[in-house]
Amino acid sequence: MTARGVQFPEVDGKRSSTQLSRDVLAYATAEVDPALSAAVAAERSWHTAYPQHLRTMTARAAASGEAASTIARAGLDRLHQQFEYIGADGVTRRLDEAVSMNPAAPLGRRVVEGEGLRSTELVVPYRGRELRGADIVAQARRWAQDGVVEPSFVDVIERVVDNPEWLDLRGRTFALLGAGAQRGPTELLLSWGADVHAVDVPSARVWDRLTAMASAGAGTLHVPVRTDGADGCDLLTDTAAIRLWLTEVEGPMVLGNYTYMDGADFVRVAMAADAINLGILQARDDVSLAYLATPTDVFAVPPEAVAHARVRQAEAGLSGALAGITNRLSGGRAFVPAFSETVTAEDGRELGIADCLVVQQ
Repeated sequence: MTARGVQFPEVDGKRSSTQLSRDVLAYATAEVDPALSAAVAAERSWHTAYPQHLRTMTARAAASGEAASTIARAGLDRLHQQFEYIGADGVTRRLDEAVSMNPAAPLGRRVVEGEGLRSTELVVPYRGRELRGADIVAQARRWAQDGVVEPSFVDVIERVVDNPEWLDLRGRTFALLGAGAQRGPTELLLSWGADVHAVDVPSARVWDRLTAMASAGAGTLHVPVRTDGADGCDLLTDTAAIRLWLTEVEGPMVLGNYTYMDGADFVRVAMAADAINLGILQARDDVSLAYLATPTDVFAVPPEAVAHARVRQAEAGLSGALAGITNRLSGGRAFVPAFSETVTAEDGRELGIADCLVVQQ
């Protein structure tokens, strides 16, 4: 059967995620760091060498806001130029072109009204307890002291606890790609009274759970319905229909992406989501974007995180010494010190480069 939907570009009869990754990273870094771009383009051991290239790219982006924007824009542009969409008619088009078209089978809508009472405070389940108010703030501070979260996290939690009226989301609209994700905000948004336009796969199990969630909440769940009457839709094949379905939502909207798939399919679904976002942003100016970042990536972190890690390392004593010996004996592969690589940003701050890549994944 011929593949359908969002696809990697075909080169020499193959759709290669490796080739595209190398091409996009080389293109993204060409203006900011030509030497890095050339090294990426020439790389022949991509599966083992790409983490170093990603670390270097992140360090270059962290150096200045302009560099970060240039790299991100060039990389995104290249992805949108390269990705393809194969329609039900077998015709291959550029992804953005396909998503902008009127869908052959538009999505319908089913609405589920919540029957529960609206939650009026922040509640955090933690180790068999429900933390509220000052207990949440106290726990957040303990996490910050232990290096589990950054100090800015405590500041945000404190502000939310001090302003419970912020949790009144009646009259607020959210569109969620991957609404059934376990780590997504769907249940909380519904409990706070929001209107949620949910996008997820056509699976009875997923929609039974979301429908029950909506009924128990205080908001309204909007469910996409296919022409065959089934709830749900597929980001990879119903991409244009989803774009149209969400574009027609009335009023200001927060559009969030919480999708995930294994392996190279994650790149496909991420591109589907980005193409939908782009199409909606081009059609209206009252949309804000939100997303849940993957933890297995490379990040620039603030000076406070770097300082905390260095203090903990200095205080490690015998266990720290043993970790250092193991690091040397393993050729630098085990017990790697956190933030061994830093970069000085344009404002003079020393930012750490956190390498959280999981190569096995």
